[in-house]
Formats: sequence, C-alpha cells, structure tokens
Amino acid sequence: MKGTIYLTTDQQLKIVYDPYRMRIIETYFKTQEPQTATQIADIIGEPPGKVHYHVNKLHEIDVLQIEKTKSINGIQAKYYGLKYEHILVDPELRKGQYFREIRGMSRATNFRIHVEHFSEDIVKAHEFTFSGSEYHPGYVYSNHTKLYMTKEQQRDFMKEMNQLIQQYTTPDDSVGVYTTLFGLARVE
Repeated sequence: MKGTIYLTTDQQLKIVYDPYRMRIIETYFKTQEPQTATQIADIIGEPPGKVHYHVNKLHEIDVLQIEKTKSINGIQAKYYGLKYEHILVDPELRKGQYFREIRGMSRATNFRIHVEHFSEDIVKAHEFTFSGSEYHPGYVYSNHTKLYMTKEQQRDFMKEMNQLIQQYTTPDDSVGVYTTLFGLARVE
C-alpha cells in the first residue's frame, strides 16, 4: 500500500461508501495481504459472484489493485489488495449533500477498524506480559491525558508525533514489534 487517494466525485463516494463495499475494504484492510474475491467472499460469508462484482467496482476506481495472478486449474485467479493506506474525501466534495449523509458511517467504520486492530494487539501484549517466567510491565503502556493547547500548538504536536512514530515504522528483525493507537481529539 502507498500513501493516500482522494475521492473527488460523488460517484467514487457512492462506490466506496456503499455499506457492502465498505465491508470488503475493511476485510482487505484487516487481512493486510492479497486475496481473491472468492477468498473475501469466504471471509465475509457472501456469494463469490456478488463479492467479485463489488471488488471489480473498487478496482475500477483505483482503490484496489491486482497484486498478483495465479493459474488455478487453468483459470487465472486475481489477488487484489488495497492500493492506498488512506482513502480520503476531497475537501470540496465534503461540502456536498451526499458526503454529509454518509459521514457518520465513514467515521464509525474507520473507528471500528482501528479499535479492533489495537484491541487484538493489546491482547497479544498482555499475553507477553504475563506468559513469561517473570512479570514485565513494559509490554503495555497506556495513557489517557487531557492536553491544553491552541490550534497552532495542536498542529505542531501532531506533526511532531507523526515524525516520531515514522522513525520506528521500518520493519527490523533484530528488534521487538510494538503497536500504537495514537489519537488526539478535540473535546471542548
């Protein structure tokens, strides 16, 4: 996956934010590996033909890409994956009626995906913490703190946090793997 795609038309919004297609996108995001439409159908418990139709729609607007093909019993199986790490809506399109109608569903899906991933990782971290012969509290760190700052300070803070996190995102077999769910939300 690479960078970000900006949806720029209502048609793209309707394709991506269709609840059925959002389930497909969510499944690709969760599996993090190329899957055929049939494999996705098995995961979500839906008919392969129906899933194939919707996968093609997502491929047509460049949200999914063909990662590889494989000949299976003389048939070319296409393995798709998400092309972009982030699917965002163009700022001008956000002003439109259709976006206002689907905005809540978009936020709920995004939030659920991130929380599910983080929850799975926290379970693994707790298993590490308590599975060894000695207790190691450093495997899990959690913090909930209210921060007080101006909008400019908030922008700088987010930039600094993103830069800090980026320093540690290159896989390296010689170090431990950790997870983070960093969030900053204005509440007042």
